[in-house]
Amino acid sequence: MNFHRESRLEQYDVIVIGAGAGGLTAASLLAKLGRSVLVIERHDRPGGYMHGFSRRGWRFDSGVHAVGGCASTGPDYRRILALLVEHLGLSSKVTFLPLDPIAHVFFPGMEIALPQGMARFESAISEYFPGQAEKLRAFLALTEKLADETSHSAAGHAQDPVLLHQYRHATLGEVLDHYFDDGSLKAVLGALWPYLGLPPRQLSFLYWALMLVGYVCDGAGYCRGSFQTLADALAESIQSMGGEILYRMGVRRILTEQGRAVGVATDTGQEIRAPVVISNVDLFQTFQQMLPADQVNARFLKRIRRLQPSVSAFVVYLAVDRNRIDGKWHESFHFPHFDHDNHFQRTKAGEVDWFSITIPTHTDPSLAPGQHLVMLTTLAHHNHGQSWRTVKQTYCDRLLALAEDRLPGLSDHLLLVESGTPRTLERYTLNHNGAAYGWAPTPQQIGPGRPGSKTPVDGLYLAGHWSAPGGGVYGAVLSGVMAAQAIAEIPDQDSLWQRLS
Repeated sequence: MNFHRESRLEQYDVIVIGAGAGGLTAASLLAKLGRSVLVIERHDRPGGYMHGFSRRGWRFDSGVHAVGGCASTGPDYRRILALLVEHLGLSSKVTFLPLDPIAHVFFPGMEIALPQGMARFESAISEYFPGQAEKLRAFLALTEKLADETSHSAAGHAQDPVLLHQYRHATLGEVLDHYFDDGSLKAVLGALWPYLGLPPRQLSFLYWALMLVGYVCDGAGYCRGSFQTLADALAESIQSMGGEILYRMGVRRILTEQGRAVGVATDTGQEIRAPVVISNVDLFQTFQQMLPADQVNARFLKRIRRLQPSVSAFVVYLAVDRNRIDGKWHESFHFPHFDHDNHFQRTKAGEVDWFSITIPTHTDPSLAPGQHLVMLTTLAHHNHGQSWRTVKQTYCDRLLALAEDRLPGLSDHLLLVESGTPRTLERYTLNHNGAAYGWAPTPQQIGPGRPGSKTPVDGLYLAGHWSAPGGGVYGAVLSGVMAAQAIAEIPDQDSLWQRLS
């Protein structure tokens, strides 16, 4: 890695602030399109929430456990991660190991494995709800059609997006209520809501449909070697094409002249010029700290201040004796009842009653040869009335106790216990309050409800989960694709991939 304290040049075509998934994607694509690119990252490695860390030889993912849209076959407009790896020539470095089942979901008296493939997914749920098969088939058909239409539209394909307009303002809970009366079935169908950070009654149905289809139809996968491998490969591709990355370096200001961005000033005081600047950091920093107040459109700033950030997360990282892991799942969600809105209310109140267990070593044993790694995760609010320094151990103990119920004997064979709070996520990524998904993915805050790639400041573009289309690795990567297209003036994704071939 390049730890130089200053850049090689004083002038670039593009400067990217932040090496998260969106920034790395935009930078790598623009570098391959022939632009001179500089990425500035305050951490000592790339990745943002994709970054990993090691403890005594064990390799942990900080937050990302799985991604969708990484299948080797299927519609190009729905497998962005796979295309990114292919067109940047990273296939020898990045392998997505398939996750099938995608996840297991546990409710009282019920365990359901959610497989890949929509027909298999439907069949797995129908076994528990045989009288709902026809309604379930219709609901899942709508979900896939909506995701397909939305992906078509995002790719720049000309069509009349009828379903997109019809369901743009719908929540998942509203659509589930329309199709089903059985509360248990609705809870099972909504069980993957933690991947997006809002319960069904608040969560955008459109964005949930994109997430579900991305996993079920377009390839749920885990990156061999951890998701740091993907981040490193993107960073290396930028450098191999003449780009530069500065680590352990912050950006103090975005430089402007006559109302347009013209470069950045780093924490060391170095001024670096570029006619294009991409911000891959949160928008509070971008528009309230890095830009002069008189350079920000008041109406745009007011819009940002009205948007609501997502929740954060609390994670316990464990290394354990291989013989003590009974669960065979990569990822599982454990709910004590069928009311997801109550689960979320308890989350907001600082209580822990639901959680997930991730055991990536079932998928990739190389992460800890001869042993297992386990992550226990629950969502958490940054501000819940207590200091994280005070309640961190309470959260950790509670998650360990819940995990012990699912994996008996786990606590007797722990080789490592470490935990991360919302404060930890904020410290390492500078995301406002450790927000895990940028803005909360309500119907009003996804797609055009978020700021797009272009901003009111000429020459300043956005990438990452604070910009359109939304949160998650897939959403952040797609934002980077959209930023690269806007900067290179490429009208649609097909044309972008053709230019890169």
